[in-house]
Amino acid sequence: MEDEEISLLDLGVTIAENWLWLVIVPLVLGAITFILIALGGSQYRASLSVPFTPDEIAKLWQLPEDGPLASPDVELAADGTTEGIVIEASEDGSASALSMVGDTRERVRDTLDQFGDVLGQAANAGAIESTASRYAERLDEVENSIALRTRLIADLEASLAASEGSEGAEYGLTALALAQLLDGRAADYDRLEALRGEMPASGAAIADAEITVTRLGRSPLLMAALVVLGSGFVMLILVFIRQGLKGMGDDPVTRAKLERIRNGFLLRRQRP
Repeated sequence: MEDEEISLLDLGVTIAENWLWLVIVPLVLGAITFILIALGGSQYRASLSVPFTPDEIAKLWQLPEDGPLASPDVELAADGTTEGIVIEASEDGSASALSMVGDTRERVRDTLDQFGDVLGQAANAGAIESTASRYAERLDEVENSIALRTRLIADLEASLAASEGSEGAEYGLTALALAQLLDGRAADYDRLEALRGEMPASGAAIADAEITVTRLGRSPLLMAALVVLGSGFVMLILVFIRQGLKGMGDDPVTRAKLERIRNGFLLRRQRP
C-alpha cells in the first residue's frame, strides 16, 4: 500500500512539474492542424430527389437551342468528384437522386435549386414526364377500356334478354361477343390491379423538395481534437520515460550502462 501511495505521489509530481508541456504542445499542434485543414479548402455535395427517371432528365440536354426551353447551364458529370450534375436512379427506377459537388455550400445549393426549377418548367411544358404521370396515363387507358367494355356488355345483355328463347345464328354470335367482352374486362381489371401495385408513391413536388448539403472529408475541428488527444498522450509517455531515465541515472551502474548505450548510438569508442 505504501509503494502504491509513493507511486501515485511520483505520478502527481511528474505531471505537476511538466504540465506546461503537456498542455501547450498538444494545443499548438491542434491549432496548426485546424488551420492547415481549414485553409486547404472544402468540398460540398448537394443532393435532391426528383420523381423523374434518369432517361427523362437526360432529355433536358437534348432540347433544341431555338426551342422555348433552354438547356441547363450545368453539365452532366460522370461521378461525384467533378463539377456537374450526377444522376442516379432509385432502387425501383421510378425516381432519381441528383447530386453536385462544389467549393462552397451556397453555390452547390443554388445551382441544384436552379436545376430543379428547370425540371419543373420542362415538366409543365410537356418536354419531360414524371414516372407517376406515365402510370396515371396507363391507368386512365385501362379504366377507359373497362368503362367501354362495361357499356357494351350492358347493351349485349339487354339484347340477349330481349331475344331470349331464340336459337338463331344472331343470338349465338351475340352470346359469343358477350363472353369475349366479359373475358376482356376481367383481364383489364387484372391489369388495373397490377398497375396500381407497381405505381410508385407520389413524391413531393419539385418546388417543395428539400436540398441537403453535406461537407466532404473530415471536419477540421474533429481532426484538431484528435491531434490534441494523440499528441497529449504521446507527450505524457515521453515525460514519464524522461523521468524514469533521470531516476535511473542516479545509480552509478545504471549510469555507466546508459553511457555505453549513448556511445554506441553515437559510434564512439568505449573508454577502458
